[in-house]
Amino acid sequence: MNQHKVDFRIEGMGCQSCVGKIESKLGTLDGVSCKVNFAEKTAQVTITEGGASEETVLQTIQSMGYQASPTDRKE
Repeated sequence: MNQHKVDFRIEGMGCQSCVGKIESKLGTLDGVSCKVNFAEKTAQVTITEGGASEETVLQTIQSMGYQASPTDRKE
């Protein structure tokens, strides 16, 4: 199964509970898993082929009130 990883910079996280909220919300998207790092203000998102788009992930983070932008893509 093909997958790719995208790193996002996330601004606006105020506490560690924000990490859990973002990870839980992104975990509901098809084919998406993620690991959020509060200290570095980043999220490493893995998207499997046929899963949600990178744009959907970005919009989901932004809809939660955070500023996000992709920083790096790893194949």
